[in-house]
Amino acid sequence: MVIGGTKLYILMMMFALCSMLGLGVEQLLWRAAGNKGRRGLMREPFGVMYGIAGFLALMVRANVGSFILSLLILLVLCLGLSYGMPLLTRFLSGVEIWSFSRPSVIGAVVGAFELSLTAKLIARGLGALPAMLSMVLLIAYYSAFVYTGVDAFSLLHSLKKITANKKTLTDDQRKIIIKPYVRWIQAYPNVKKALKQALWV
Repeated sequence: MVIGGTKLYILMMMFALCSMLGLGVEQLLWRAAGNKGRRGLMREPFGVMYGIAGFLALMVRANVGSFILSLLILLVLCLGLSYGMPLLTRFLSGVEIWSFSRPSVIGAVVGAFELSLTAKLIARGLGALPAMLSMVLLIAYYSAFVYTGVDAFSLLHSLKKITANKKTLTDDQRKIIIKPYVRWIQAYPNVKKALKQALWV
């Protein structure tokens, strides 16, 4: 199956590769800044926003001849992702887990430029992999992706209910509620703040 001039499995491989590389770079920068915790609402190595950016980059580069024009289109798309994903997670969870900021703009600009330069080259490399290996990698990646995606969506939905229903609890009850969110609490200060306001009333 071909979409926009590119084979579907190549687009799926591009999504997978960029989701892992993007989240890996974000984690390195997060730690380099002296922060603790593991970034990403989904468990490693899945970064949905970066996967979408890689998918879109390959679509744009395959269908737009001009490098400058494709760069501008990708810049707009990456900025849209950087602004839209925080809004989506806020809608799902009721908490502004993270917000659009200056680092978001910088990341979008750098990401758009890098993807404009490398998307076609990466696609050629992915296309050179043996078909059987590509199929095994896709099945392995997307099986784990769906599982962790459902888990993350469930946590977002539960977070919305927790923060909407404030009540007095015992320490043991708080520990049970907070346990699934420990990773988010470490990486996203707004989650820690929202849970504290909801559970310590």
